[in-house]
Amino acid sequence: MLKLPAITDLSTYFYQGKYNDILDSIGRSPIPLNQVGVESYSTFQVGSMVFLGEFQEAKIIYERIENAIETSLLFKTQCRFFLGIGCVRRSDYGGAARYFSHNLKELNKKYFLNITTEEKNEIIFYSYQGSAFFRFFKGQFIKAKTLSSLAYTAAFENQFIYGQILSLDLLGHSLCLLGYVRRGIYELDRALTLAKKLGNGGVVTALNVYLVRFRAHFGLDQFNSVEILTHAIHSLSINDTYSRAELYLELIRQLILRGRGTEAQKQLEAVGNIIYVHENKRQTAFFNLRCAQLFLLKGEIYAALALIVSLRNNLNSKVDIYILSLVDELENKIKIKMNNSEHVLPLETRDQIFVVNSINLGEDLMGDILDRAQIGTIKDYYEIKGLGLFGLLPQILGIPSGFSVIYIGPSRGELVIVNAANVICVDKGVTGPLKKLLILLDGKEYKSKDFLVSEVWNYHYNPLLHDNLLHASIGKLRNILGEFATWIEWSNEGYRLTGQVKIVKAKETEHTFNQKKETLLNPIIVDKFCGADETNAITPMIKQNSLELNIRQLKLIKTLKTGEFVGVSDYAKRFRICNMTACRDLSSLHNKGLMLRIGKGRATVYGVR
Repeated sequence: MLKLPAITDLSTYFYQGKYNDILDSIGRSPIPLNQVGVESYSTFQVGSMVFLGEFQEAKIIYERIENAIETSLLFKTQCRFFLGIGCVRRSDYGGAARYFSHNLKELNKKYFLNITTEEKNEIIFYSYQGSAFFRFFKGQFIKAKTLSSLAYTAAFENQFIYGQILSLDLLGHSLCLLGYVRRGIYELDRALTLAKKLGNGGVVTALNVYLVRFRAHFGLDQFNSVEILTHAIHSLSINDTYSRAELYLELIRQLILRGRGTEAQKQLEAVGNIIYVHENKRQTAFFNLRCAQLFLLKGEIYAALALIVSLRNNLNSKVDIYILSLVDELENKIKIKMNNSEHVLPLETRDQIFVVNSINLGEDLMGDILDRAQIGTIKDYYEIKGLGLFGLLPQILGIPSGFSVIYIGPSRGELVIVNAANVICVDKGVTGPLKKLLILLDGKEYKSKDFLVSEVWNYHYNPLLHDNLLHASIGKLRNILGEFATWIEWSNEGYRLTGQVKIVKAKETEHTFNQKKETLLNPIIVDKFCGADETNAITPMIKQNSLELNIRQLKLIKTLKTGEFVGVSDYAKRFRICNMTACRDLSSLHNKGLMLRIGKGRATVYGVR
């Protein structure tokens, strides 16, 4: 018999993620069948090998013991759990399904009842956790949430900290992707606290990565998400390629939303080698989705379509359900653009799997912004611009993807420059004469110096007096255009804007703001707020006005009971908005006949009819 370290020591190493230390102490060779504790040693051996990528060797060790001696149900359940995770990592979904389903079937057998409570709970944990992991991977987030909750209950009853961490991690992921973001973040924070207590540095790093990613994805770090993601990437070990790739993919999304397409392209090139060298199928799919989105924004429609078709062929229709839904959405956009290049498409939409109801309204802040961008009112334009999400401005202004446009806003100094996935906002330095000069440069013909000086400044052109003025003004415009300075062309005949660029003035976009009637919430969601009972007199009124109601107003109508009243200050605190916005929301509901208004001045309160 071999002289091996104590099982308790191996257990500590394993739950702390020290897999190399375990294999260094017990070796990678199969444990002799007559060794005392062969099952426990082999369990840690199999799990360590799987997590270090040595799947085939782990599988051989497990099958050798199972075929040679009668093993316990706990040993089988644990090893199948680890091997199932290994199969998912190798994209062997059939193998994963067999391991995880076999564990679930064992729960229904009679001999499962003839074991200790502690062992029973551990078996329940591994069985439910494995199935939850596979369901999550397939995009079945509701089932994953249910199963991970059951797994956590079993782990908690045993005070099995490692099990609690895994189940809370999966529960938090599922809740976030179902739309219950704050609850999901809370569960991930709980898992992080336990992981720190256990001393598992790998899990701590992974949880920190996902917390950063989710907070950025759902808009909880709205103003500085790019900086936070960049810092997190640089703080990771260069060998932690999976975590770095996850953060890079979210960083690219954030850059696209902010109209920083050139930077997004550079980051794609930086992360491409990491993803393709390590052949992670899931990350490869999201990488290709980002590439296709940038192609579409540049107007390279057929390149985007070719990439999407190739991506679809490499996905499993029974497993990659969530990714395929994203592929379908982007492919639909591409086909619409092929039929009508001037059609304005949303840059991004809220995930289809989201369950939006009165309980979790306002939790996905980025999703709310994406919804508002599709409505596209002038108020939304300035609010989204203030958040720095410049990538959403072209769809609000009605500018199709792939077009190069200079939007001249109504405010002094306001200019929006759109080119492919790049959107630049200028709010200073654009004087009235410079705006007028920019408008005059539009068109195929070169504009002479005489014409420009006369039209812009009302001067009778004199080269000695006015050439410096015109040259200085053209220079200022080029400085404002920055990397697109070459859009202003010069010849002996004068100046003009390159033919690929269009000028759009503020008045020309007014019809865009006035004509967009897409509802913030789809009819199913509106029904959830209003109730399906059409006998309620107020319900048809709510549905009729649902196009004009924001999320805060709908939530108030749903939750405020008859006989209850709310004041402006209470409403403002409840939704974390200023008193002026709260006053506008409540007054709007009153004007539409949806709420009663009682009192005057600061004593004014509102109640449902």
